[in-house]
Amino acid sequence: MTRAGIAFRTGTVVGGASVPMDGAHFRAPQKTFDARDREGHPYWPDGYSRAVLDSDYARVEQMLHVRQFGWNEIPKAGGLFAKMLDAAGASCDRARLNYTDCNHCAQGCTFDKKRTLLHSCLPLAESHGVEVRSPSLVDHIDAVGSLNVVDRDRASYDAYLDRMDAALADVSAKSGVTLLPIVPRRLSGTTCAHLLSACRMADTKERGVADSNGRVFDYENLCVCDASAVPYALGVNPALTISAIAERTAEFVVERG
Repeated sequence: MTRAGIAFRTGTVVGGASVPMDGAHFRAPQKTFDARDREGHPYWPDGYSRAVLDSDYARVEQMLHVRQFGWNEIPKAGGLFAKMLDAAGASCDRARLNYTDCNHCAQGCTFDKKRTLLHSCLPLAESHGVEVRSPSLVDHIDAVGSLNVVDRDRASYDAYLDRMDAALADVSAKSGVTLLPIVPRRLSGTTCAHLLSACRMADTKERGVADSNGRVFDYENLCVCDASAVPYALGVNPALTISAIAERTAEFVVERG
């Protein structure tokens, strides 16, 4: 799907991105939670931090069977990449994943063995009376609000790309391996993945859509607990953080009754 020259992928599936997910599950670094916008306002609602989310991260990792791969499970290409970074004085470690690397995950597990939400959280929720209405379409909610969309700061983005190019050039020079970008510089920023923040959490409705518990402002019984609630880009694959936030929202709903 494309709009205004920006390409992005979208799809609908029960279990969400956990079904075709083939990326690693990382806990977001603390600097993500410390980030502020150009006016000095924190992106995250008050009370959020890496330490606060750690217990939720641990619960999700247990549910999804996330583990760090052993070096004997890393393919040769991964080992060579780690060796190249080591030669350049950079750190590199094994990924934390929830599948065995049989190369089918990006299309959905053909063996139905991957620990997706279909095999973990959803059955547990249904056993407690939750009803999943997958064919349903919500086309109206009362009391419509509005959002303020801020244009991307291209100068800052170009500065970020400059730093990335410099880092790659440094690694290439020290390791003797030439690294090439998979997306030409002129096209950087014209594709998008991990769409976040459409219904971002915030301390007030003037700055976001939902509160720190994922409850939509002025809608007492409506909660958002998917990627759209994440208020800021994480710097790592967002899958684990999305699930951790959903855990916190679910706990809030249960405690609230």
